[in-house]
Amino acid sequence: MSVAQTQGHEVRWTARSWLICSAAVLAAFAAAAFCFLAVSFIPSSSRWGAGEGGQGAPATPWGYTILQGAPALVTAALAMLAAAFFLSSRHYGSQWLRGAAALVGIVALVGGTIACLSTTLWPELFYQSFQEQENGVPIQWAMVCQWSTAPLLTVGLSMLGVVAVARPKSKGKAGVFSAKTAFATGIALVAAALWAWFATSLYPLQSRGETITTGDYEYMTNPWPSAVAQAGEPLAMVGAGILLWGVLILATSVPAPDTESTDEQFELGEES
Repeated sequence: MSVAQTQGHEVRWTARSWLICSAAVLAAFAAAAFCFLAVSFIPSSSRWGAGEGGQGAPATPWGYTILQGAPALVTAALAMLAAAFFLSSRHYGSQWLRGAAALVGIVALVGGTIACLSTTLWPELFYQSFQEQENGVPIQWAMVCQWSTAPLLTVGLSMLGVVAVARPKSKGKAGVFSAKTAFATGIALVAAALWAWFATSLYPLQSRGETITTGDYEYMTNPWPSAVAQAGEPLAMVGAGILLWGVLILATSVPAPDTESTDEQFELGEES
């Protein structure tokens, strides 16, 4: 009898599970949309107030304060969606659901990569004056991209690592965890992190920004080696985590029985 059964609760994945998880994911996406769009569509959220007693620095508008919650909530929603697909795939032994979990991880990874390179791909977006629109605040794509790089890369790499290391059920056997895959994946991610950190030294000629003039504004572009450097932390963190997971798998795995010695002992027992 399993631990879950002894506690009077059997773990299952049913239509109720999909309903609850889907509702939670949609609620997280809705909250992220509110955090992202409030400063642009709710006038009071972008209004600068006076400091305490009318003195000191003005209070930051609450729309800008909650803006950083948008990437955090999107990341949490993607993580739960990927986890739902992954857990259901383990329950049903479905490769399609396992592939859906990997697809969510790829979407998060692509989003984090675009956010990481956004200063290089769209430099004018980060130097646009907020005073260009007198009657409203432009949608804060630039700020959200800056805050989205680390969380999206982290959840994308983590989910893909979990899918790779956790092997599915096959031929009636329960799913297992591969220490070999964990070590290979972790080493590859740590190596990628080192490359990202040293990109400016490896590509010195491409690490120089260019001056661009748009109207009355002049700004420097962010070269791609400097942009990818911020991906080093998520790569190193996830890579080290997967490496340690591989150590944990080795530390807790049971050695496979020696079938040959067992057969020999059985034959000796019959002869005696």
